[in-house]
Amino acid sequence: MTHVITEAAGLQFHAQSGALTESICDVMGILMKQWKLGQTDAQPAHMRAYVKTDDNNGGVHINCGIPNHAFYRLATALGGPAWERAGRIGMRL
Repeated sequence: MTHVITEAAGLQFHAQSGALTESICDVMGILMKQWKLGQTDAQPAHMRAYVKTDDNNGGVHINCGIPNHAFYRLATALGGPAWERAGRIGMRL
């Protein structure tokens, strides 16, 4: 549905404008899904915010934000292509 909106707006699906269009579609799609399901974005970024729950196999989808954020910080700190630097470290953990 979001792709129809961006196509109707005349945004080109190529290179930088295409990447921006795809991002807009992803963001709009998840916003609509979360609104419809009444969800909030509760992913913690640190263990001090770990969510203890019996839902979703003990909160696997909520708490995966902690290692995701750690990898993001590692990749940002190291710079360069993530698959060449942070990926080599991250995949050994």
